[in-house]
Amino acid sequence: RKACHELAHQLSFSFGIQKAGVLYPLWFSEGIAIEFERKAVERRNLQYSQPRKILLEQLFINRQLLDLQELVTQSRLPNSEEEKCRLYAQCWGLYHFLSETQDDNLNHYLEVHKKYTPGWVSPLDLLCEFENAFGDFETIQRQWHLYIREKMQ
Repeated sequence: RKACHELAHQLSFSFGIQKAGVLYPLWFSEGIAIEFERKAVERRNLQYSQPRKILLEQLFINRQLLDLQELVTQSRLPNSEEEKCRLYAQCWGLYHFLSETQDDNLNHYLEVHKKYTPGWVSPLDLLCEFENAFGDFETIQRQWHLYIREKMQ
């Protein structure tokens, strides 16, 4: 699984899905890699334990999900392993939700990032890009939570 995940990162840059040096929020770059690892394992008919899906469900049930505005501006991993696991689960969950429900908007979001020059991007810019691509945060967060409740449990 880890090899598939890291390969996904490499392929994202090698095939131009992502651009070297451009700051991508973690929900996007890690979401792609986690979705790739999940699909690669399932295609080989291997059992995939879905630990991130289970954790996402637990975070949702316990009302511990990050606020969407906070999640979409995360660009650095936290220090503790527990926090990293929680963040990875949410990154994958958001990416999976958007790829299932707003694929065209997700592609538009990617195209906007391809035009960026390498370097730092402000959290405000990340917020604006997300809202421009997917709509207002309250609506998307409501839809995402509904998706978790209905599709993932």
